[in-house]
Amino acid sequence: MGYTADIHQYSGLLHLLKASSKKTVIEICRMVAQADSKADILTRIRTDLNLNDTEAEDLYVDLTTFVEHVTYHDFHDVDSIKSSLPADFHPNLRDLLTKIVADNSAKWRSDLLSKQVSFPKVEELNWKVESNSTTTGRPTCKLNIKTNDEKDIKIVMSKATLDTMLDSLSTIRDQISSVTP
Repeated sequence: MGYTADIHQYSGLLHLLKASSKKTVIEICRMVAQADSKADILTRIRTDLNLNDTEAEDLYVDLTTFVEHVTYHDFHDVDSIKSSLPADFHPNLRDLLTKIVADNSAKWRSDLLSKQVSFPKVEELNWKVESNSTTTGRPTCKLNIKTNDEKDIKIVMSKATLDTMLDSLSTIRDQISSVTP
């Protein structure tokens, strides 16, 4: 569920009332949600809405804050989005912003998540045990790990190293099990 915002918190959004069309408001919201260049967004805001630098900055900050808030909290239903704006907010603008967010929040959230930096994920794991390594003359384990970023990682381990790794993995498994429901 949303929260009740203070009217002063999003006062910069009222500059959107100067837009000549709903399409302009939608495009400015899209640019903010997709984290386009701040300079490009401010230029577009100043040009499309005929705002000075201070007004454009106020709108940019408040719109960015609003979009990040509803996207972060995954608000996609009308009531949650509306409650994110002050109760005495301009009703037509509140309804327009609510519709824009409701129609686009899933895509915006997906786009933001896809841009996040993350660790590679293991896609494939193969191993081979050799009884007599050509380099050490002792048994070894050869791991071949393929990741989602198309890296091919090869690891050669002795029995002692493999035992240490398995003990560590066992500890990690136990810790994850203790924190997950």
